Amino acid sequence: MAQTALSFYRKRQSLESLDIERPQSLDTVRNLVLEAIQDVRKRLDLKERLFYGGKKCEDNITDFLLHLRAVMRKTQVSSIF
Repeated sequence: MAQTALSFYRKRQSLESLDIERPQSLDTVRNLVLEAIQDVRKRLDLKERLFYGGKKCEDNITDFLLHLRAVMRKTQVSSIF
């Protein structure tokens, strides 16, 4: 816990506690929002990996592109567009 200018300790604020009490500082708000964003990113990454069977979407696209390039070479197509 961080010590304030007064001689007592304040408990650490959370994003949910900002509904009830005012923030200690703008820096605190910034850090809380950054932590929340990081948590959301981790959760989305986990959901993406679960959906794609342990891989990321980019991995599946890369696998698809390898096969597409092989077909393009065989058919002598130089560009899709």
